[in-house]
Amino acid sequence: MLKCLLIAIAVTAVSMMVSGLLVYAAGWFADAAWVTAWATVILFLVTGALAVVAVFQDRLRQFVMRPTLEIILNAGPPDCHLTWAGPSRFPVYYFRLRIKNVGNAPCHQVEVRLQALQEKQANGAFAKVQTFLPLNLKWSHVGTVYWARIPKDLDNFIDCFQIFEPKDRAVLDGERDEWNKAQPTETVLCFDTVVRPNTGSHMLGPGVYRVEVLAAAADADPIRKILEINLTGNWYPNEVQMLGQGVGLKFL
Repeated sequence: MLKCLLIAIAVTAVSMMVSGLLVYAAGWFADAAWVTAWATVILFLVTGALAVVAVFQDRLRQFVMRPTLEIILNAGPPDCHLTWAGPSRFPVYYFRLRIKNVGNAPCHQVEVRLQALQEKQANGAFAKVQTFLPLNLKWSHVGTVYWARIPKDLDNFIDCFQIFEPKDRAVLDGERDEWNKAQPTETVLCFDTVVRPNTGSHMLGPGVYRVEVLAAAADADPIRKILEINLTGNWYPNEVQMLGQGVGLKFL
């Protein structure tokens, strides 16, 4: 109610100001008929424009002030790095993406999903993996599917996947060798999805893959990126070697 009252007062004040200026200008001319006519037209246009702004101000604000999502890949620390997991402190490489709001307004209820997966074939072509189940990723450190709010010019980490040392896979729940094509001495990539399907579609053995990453929010248009992953199957305890020779990442 107060907002509507203030808008009405503003419309009236501007209309009176325009009318006063035009009447004052009319006094400087002997033939003021044309000034009066133009005054009426201009007053009508100004009043109409202010009325449109008053009625559609929320939609106009949303049109001008909008959040815009961007998916950022940095294939190095701190986004991708060596750490330890569990009470036994198993060595594990975590790979994260950043979701940044590059718009001019905050975005809300942000989520990230792995939408589709392709695998490189022997002939060099990529074919869709039909068994891959599209699932949401989890936000880093909190494990939730939705991030409530990202202000403009800020970003948040989303966990994409992890790679454990091959010798530790046998004691890790959800990384059994029969679910993937890797040998016991080869690395396996495990997507950090909200659930881990019994089919094991969240796990990838050595190979070259392309995964479609989709980021969306309640008040922002969705954005898609294709992440190419080259998993060699080799494990390196040295972080620089692993991120350079054990796995390769790039956006297409």
